[in-house]
Amino acid sequence: MIRARSFKYLALCAAFGLSLAACASPAPAPVAQAPSATPPAGPPQRGLAVVAGLQVAAPSAGAAAVQVTVAGELGDACTELADVQTERTGRTFVVTINTARPAGAACAAVVKAFEKQVSLDVSGQPAGDYVVVANGVSGQFTLAGLEPTASPLPPTAAPTEAPTEAPTEAPAASPTPAAQPTQAPAPTVAPAAANCLNKAAFDRDVTIPDQTVLTAGQKFVKTWRVQNAGSCVWQGYQLIFDNGDKMGAAALALPMPSVQPGAYVELSVDMVAPAEGGSHIGRWQFQTPAGQRFGLSVPNDGLLWVWIDVPYSGNAAAAAPAASSGGGGGGAGACGSSRNSAGEADLLAQINSIRAQNGLPALNLNAQLNEAAWRHAQDMACNGINSLNPHRGSDGTQFKDRVFQAGYPGSAARSRENVYYGGTPADAMDWWLNSQIHRENILFSTAVDIGIAYAVRPGSEWTNYYTLVFGVP
Repeated sequence: MIRARSFKYLALCAAFGLSLAACASPAPAPVAQAPSATPPAGPPQRGLAVVAGLQVAAPSAGAAAVQVTVAGELGDACTELADVQTERTGRTFVVTINTARPAGAACAAVVKAFEKQVSLDVSGQPAGDYVVVANGVSGQFTLAGLEPTASPLPPTAAPTEAPTEAPTEAPAASPTPAAQPTQAPAPTVAPAAANCLNKAAFDRDVTIPDQTVLTAGQKFVKTWRVQNAGSCVWQGYQLIFDNGDKMGAAALALPMPSVQPGAYVELSVDMVAPAEGGSHIGRWQFQTPAGQRFGLSVPNDGLLWVWIDVPYSGNAAAAAPAASSGGGGGGAGACGSSRNSAGEADLLAQINSIRAQNGLPALNLNAQLNEAAWRHAQDMACNGINSLNPHRGSDGTQFKDRVFQAGYPGSAARSRENVYYGGTPADAMDWWLNSQIHRENILFSTAVDIGIAYAVRPGSEWTNYYTLVFGVP
């Protein structure tokens, strides 16, 4: 069953914690300023702010907005906060805080703390738990339902006064006794149902665990086991396709059996593996009879996933599009992008220095992994960033697909990838080392090889695009 995962890699591929002591090591590297000197003038360099934490103010019942305070650091004296973007996927709010600095500026390495207030629009959203992710750091809040303050009003003195006022008003009183039996139960039943909480909890994959390898066109049944973790009875509810790959599902809205609060249920969907090779992910949620969708409990992102891998055909690697004009880099690429070899060499030196400080051997620069890294860095420069999964290329490939297609003789399944966009190599290293999952990739103990790509496209949204690929023979 698909594990409902946090946004740590679907949204921004990072889960920032508090600053780590080892993260200070890249700061003195003056070489990191070199790439910014390439264009002496031009549009400001954009980047992502390093976020250390966030606080969410508890919203009142019926609130139209939720206030979030985001705290973090700016890397040098020239870097300033730029625009803030927000988007909502299901019950997850993704906040992206961007930075800007003058192109080619030589700035003092003075770290500046910042706090940014962000308002999230929650008007019309159903009661329940929600997740906020700001540049990889997550928090949560709960929207409470409105109290049924008007419910006690119907059974007032009106029904009792009608028979006692005047006998001449008997005709007017005749509808009143008829209304009395219907008014009494209404206030007690309806508000109770409206105020219950809809929430699910993932238990386990019954069939097809994540990254199961299936052949193209193979029929399969995906089964999740979930718990009714809320207080509502699931009666007349549906399992609904949300986004991603439908994988030939015959129906995108499937009726669910009745499930009492606290009980478990197995939910199955008949699917077919796509003909296209690569990774395929489909996401599903739940829906009430009133059409309100809900998902899994915090801190997960509210979605059930089905994730399969379909092998490429024997000629897939040969048919893969050429990624660069030379594995070593430095030359012109597609869409006016170029490869910054000096920046790549600087990153390799910093990575191997960090590994040495942690008692790990240096990584070897590998031509095939270099090609896989360049393919994705150039793709981001030319075609933009996939906002839900920055590791997914515009052609639908994931990093394991690109490692396989590049012909790396090691294990594509055990490869790992870091990406970053905007800023200098020092900014990229600071981001990776302050993100637990990306730091673990840099300190991947069994990795032997690495591919590094630094693509530059002046005038594009982020200017600088970075990809690291770690390989195990």
